[in-house]
Amino acid sequence: MALTDASPTEQADPAASSSPSGMGDLYPYATDHRLVVATIDGGDRQLVHLDWSNGRRQTVHALWLRDQCACNRCRHPASLERILDQKSYGLDIFPALVSIDGGQRLFVAWAEGDHISVYAAGWLRHGGRPPIPPARRRPWGAELADGLPRFDFRAVMSRDDALLGWLEVMRETGLAYVEDAPTVEGTVGDLVRRVAYVRETNFGTVFDVVALAESISNAYTSVDLPLHVDLPAREYQPGLQLLHCLSNQTGGGASLYCDGLRLAEKLRADDPAAFDLLARTPVVFRYHDENCDYQMAAPLIGLSENGEVREIRFNPSVMTTADCPPTEIREFHRAYRHFMRLTRDPELLLEWRMQAGDIAVFDNRRVLHGRRAFEAGGGRRHLQGAYLEWEDVESKIRVLRRKIR
Repeated sequence: MALTDASPTEQADPAASSSPSGMGDLYPYATDHRLVVATIDGGDRQLVHLDWSNGRRQTVHALWLRDQCACNRCRHPASLERILDQKSYGLDIFPALVSIDGGQRLFVAWAEGDHISVYAAGWLRHGGRPPIPPARRRPWGAELADGLPRFDFRAVMSRDDALLGWLEVMRETGLAYVEDAPTVEGTVGDLVRRVAYVRETNFGTVFDVVALAESISNAYTSVDLPLHVDLPAREYQPGLQLLHCLSNQTGGGASLYCDGLRLAEKLRADDPAAFDLLARTPVVFRYHDENCDYQMAAPLIGLSENGEVREIRFNPSVMTTADCPPTEIREFHRAYRHFMRLTRDPELLLEWRMQAGDIAVFDNRRVLHGRRAFEAGGGRRHLQGAYLEWEDVESKIRVLRRKIR
């Protein structure tokens, strides 16, 4: 059954949401294509076929349509959150009539509940999801030194397009520098707050990285700091770390970076058994001092459901033991040492000397970082750090895309 180009507006429920999309969604969905006809399937009346002006046929389910209704009886016009009781209609609900209005709206009159729903064409075209492409992660090695992504601090702080560009590059490479920042304490916190919120840990919010006589971390010494990620003993290790160089007058102390994604994939190619063992064996990490005692067990290589490398937890200084039977310990350590050797492979290692005003930003669940030893009494070396969460970065990217794209 189909009613083409009919406009039963007078039958519709109270005005749909006043959001830009008209669908209880702040994203301004749009499409260059028009709806041509809507048809209820002859064999399964819960299926609705949408034919578009470019020849595409899209099929949607009645339950999805009913659930997504954005009228003021189904979603609160201010909060945009659902107020519809999803148990108020049956699982077998189906449309009695469907029609389109000028190619820009779909009307559905439901067979139960005396209800009419209206859907914007742009929203339907995108399946009710903001058309933001997924992150494409680009593996890298030492060659990134010739094209290290760098961004101007003042531009990032004052222009939304520069902020969006920086954040999207971070999703791709996991490492970028923000340059020419004021060498003023607390500036790194200002940059984090330009995106969202500083994540507070047992090290505080904004923390100082300087050589201390009484150190609570190897980072607060002048010795070599091998590649690692920060705080793997936390259930959720911080998503991103920012390190702001306020002064670097001492000899040595070059920063080191290694793409854990590239490293893990090289291990998978060269030694599949080692990769598999490190991806399935929990490793117990522990950080403790007089005031805290954090412990977390998780594989060194974290995988997604489809087997892609999702995160790396590697920090020899706070690793305690592999959580596996004694009969597997030797093989685990063989795999672990292969991983460790790769962290020292010159082809995978990026070395960069920070200058005053540089802010290094890196994905703490992907990029291993460290530094060369430096002369503790050879001059002032002062960095300030802060953490930021990936979910806040992704949120900011979606908000910025709504505004400027």
